Amino acid sequence: HYLISKFAGKEKANEVIDRMLLHFGIATETRELFLQSRMLNFTDFEDAVVSALAVNAGCDYIVTRNVNDFRNSPVRAITPTDLLIILSE
Repeated sequence: HYLISKFAGKEKANEVIDRMLLHFGIATETRELFLQSRMLNFTDFEDAVVSALAVNAGCDYIVTRNVNDFRNSPVRAITPTDLLIILSE
């Protein structure tokens, strides 16, 4: 939302988010998930939480501009550009 609104305005960002929510699910945090996150080999706890969420939700990818932050993740991290390429195939 931040990037889209920065370049195309808040209204366009809201439209894009609405379209994305039609196709993507939302992972839920639990106490157990946060405990799992602490066991992962990450320097950043928030990134570990994202990784644990992705594992527990059965995600194929973590989409991020900071792929290197997820090199220890069991779920492959890709860039937004990589996701667009995959979706277009």
